[in-house]
Amino acid sequence: MARWIETLAEFDYTIEHRPGRLHCNADGVSRPICKQCYGKTAKTPWVDELDRADELSAPLGMRALFWAPEHSAEDIVASQAEDDDIAPVMHWLETDYVPDADELRSYSLITRTLWS
Repeated sequence: MARWIETLAEFDYTIEHRPGRLHCNADGVSRPICKQCYGKTAKTPWVDELDRADELSAPLGMRALFWAPEHSAEDIVASQAEDDDIAPVMHWLETDYVPDADELRSYSLITRTLWS
């Protein structure tokens, strides 16, 4: 009848449930599609994490910035040159200088982020 229960009863084991992401070694064999779910569409849509990452990081890759018309390009350059976080990065870019890791640690997180 339930012969598999008798077979399992011979072993000393503990059943441990690992839900979702905690079950990192799950594959198609360990998670078969049940008969009740087969052919049904999922209630939650599939999210491709790589596409989602592209969507979230796309604004960070902006190449142009439109400024309010009351500020000229010269005003913006002057403001950047006076800024403690932006000025070092501008200087490095203008002189083709690459600071080493020790030098970067002496600057603020904003400057290090801009440089990266």
